[in-house]
Amino acid sequence: MTIDSHVDEFGGLPVREFDPEKGIQDASGVAYRLTLGYEREQDGMKFSDLLEKYLSHPQIGNVTALVIGCWDGAYEGSGAETVVDQLLDSSDLLTGLRHLFFGDITFEESEISWIGQADLSPLLRSFPQLEELRIRGANDLSLGRVNHEHLKTLIIEAGGLGADVVQEVTAAVLPELEHLELWLGTDEYGGDASIADVEPLLTGALFPKLKYLGLR
Repeated sequence: MTIDSHVDEFGGLPVREFDPEKGIQDASGVAYRLTLGYEREQDGMKFSDLLEKYLSHPQIGNVTALVIGCWDGAYEGSGAETVVDQLLDSSDLLTGLRHLFFGDITFEESEISWIGQADLSPLLRSFPQLEELRIRGANDLSLGRVNHEHLKTLIIEAGGLGADVVQEVTAAVLPELEHLELWLGTDEYGGDASIADVEPLLTGALFPKLKYLGLR
């Protein structure tokens, strides 16, 4: 699987790359993508600095959609924990956040099978109003025991999705879930989920409001 472009729309909003020099100019009308990029990395900028500038903006409470792009070490399979911790520390500021894409990374930045994720369960607990969570990359990914009252869309994109993550999804309590998409991938990249692991999703009983199920 090769992904050669970033999303240009997310959460019903156009996506624009965040410029730390300009700051947030349209908090409710744009989904900003925060990405380190080669030039910024060469200039010595760290993703934590970029995220701090974003989170400290006066309009941050009006943000409804956020796209996390390439962070330090994403192509080496590390660094996601630091991003998670920073978002958690500012959860009281991101009061309007409803849509989160964690890992809008193209193959030129990192192959999907190299992207290292983290335990994202604290994000679901700290953002109870979240309606959409899209994740790219599954190395070290964990969702924990999911119990979320408002999540409507869950997408996990991976070169190979582990059976443990699939089992976390099937054990989740998501009464409002309408869209579920799992990129199961191949066993060469850790996709070891079996028919038995995905079978509970096919009964229609787990998520009563589900309208779209994509097992890819």
